[in-house]
Amino acid sequence: MLHVTNGDAALAVLRESGVPGDFLAWRDALHEGPVPALAPPALRETRARFVAEAGWEPYEPALASFEARDARLEAAVQTGEEIVLWFEHDLYDQLQLIDVLARVGDEAPAALVQTDDYLGRMLPADLAARFAERTPLAPAARALGRAAWAAFTAADPAALEALAAPPADPFAPAPLPYLSTALDRHLQEFPSAEDGLSRTEHQALRALADGPLALADLFVAAHVAAEPAIFMGDTVFFWAVGRLALGEAPLACIGGDPPGATLTEAGRAVLAGEANAATLRGLDVWRGGVHLTAQVPGFRWSRRDGRLVTFPTPTP
Repeated sequence: MLHVTNGDAALAVLRESGVPGDFLAWRDALHEGPVPALAPPALRETRARFVAEAGWEPYEPALASFEARDARLEAAVQTGEEIVLWFEHDLYDQLQLIDVLARVGDEAPAALVQTDDYLGRMLPADLAARFAERTPLAPAARALGRAAWAAFTAADPAALEALAAPPADPFAPAPLPYLSTALDRHLQEFPSAEDGLSRTEHQALRALADGPLALADLFVAAHVAAEPAIFMGDTVFFWAVGRLALGEAPLACIGGDPPGATLTEAGRAVLAGEANAATLRGLDVWRGGVHLTAQVPGFRWSRRDGRLVTFPTPTP
């Protein structure tokens, strides 16, 4: 039996829970950086390059980790091990879940444990109880996972927006009950049609509007306290906020000891609706398989309408 989960914190509790089998952490913040529709070998290289460029881990160790991870799951699928998938409700986990489901196929024996709590914070006894109640992975869940992964990695997010829409019957059982909400949150990381900011960037600048904050306090104010489902760790959040301080028109200034962040005049102008971040700073960002640049019109998230819109990129 192979247990697949989101990261090291959950892995540690699982190992203490007494559930039988081997354990595998998926370990990839898929909501950041390029995730184009590639075969696993090419995708591993793409993700390892991104991890290295973000400064989270050198390229070679990152690539080796992805290779070992993929090989272990592939071996379980080929040999018929039962695969138990442990994933939470947040964006980080739901993207990992559809990645794994796209690889599991229709025949591998598999079960699903999903929770709206955070696995790494639970007691070992709680996970043992949930293991006993695990749900066999239904064909509908497998098919939805594959479809969602194809939509997430596509260069056009139209199919993803359809999957992120609320269900027609909110009381009907859903194969993957947390997926549509997570995908909707992913779309909100697209640059806003109104100000050019992602939701995370907007929340960070809003938190700084009343004065400077230490980065640790900014993480709490702009992410932990602002998200119904926390999906970033502090490392990824600090990286995302750090990008606001780059370029010719930084929206925030970061420095000091301990490090802190301060809103710039450009950041205040964007928050006030007097400037657009894409106009001031340009745009070159990946959201799954969608590459958004300042050179061509593209998709934007409209906070006003709560949907994707095709929006011409403002000309500097």
